[in-house]
Amino acid sequence: PTVHLKSELGIFTLCIAIGYFIGDIIIRIILRDFPHTFHHILSAVACILTLIFGCGMKLILQRLISEMSTPFKNLLWAVKESQTPKNSPLLFFTAIGMTSSFYLCRIIIIPWLWYTFVKHLLIEMDQGNANGYVTPLPLNITAFCISLSLDIFNVIWGYKVTRGMAKVFKDYKHKKVL
Repeated sequence: PTVHLKSELGIFTLCIAIGYFIGDIIIRIILRDFPHTFHHILSAVACILTLIFGCGMKLILQRLISEMSTPFKNLLWAVKESQTPKNSPLLFFTAIGMTSSFYLCRIIIIPWLWYTFVKHLLIEMDQGNANGYVTPLPLNITAFCISLSLDIFNVIWGYKVTRGMAKVFKDYKHKKVL
């Protein structure tokens, strides 16, 4: 059934993602960045559960799309840490790239992710019973709670990203007026 789809590439991707999450969790703990730490703990747990129970691979791989905005976030952090002037074009265009990738990879896809999640559950109720395998209810509840938590984090961070971009835009615009 499509619900219990597995692939070697998917397994490999999840293993790489788990390693990334563990590495980033360590860095975030050192930096005392606990919201991001918790976010990556949830993500790592979701990947591990998918590997252990062998279900939900398609869903978790779709969720990993959100991590495509991370390089832009890290680049913006590096530009700010290098004490680039607040009104520099480098900071301005890096902030645009980060904001764009954040909204494309984390906010705009939320309805699609939930549509896929609900569709996944409905297909499983139909196909799972026919094939004799149904994902245990506690696992479905865990998947729901992790997904909801990740989306809440992303919406809160989206608000902060918007405020930060408005500030960068104001600083850059102010430079042009002078």
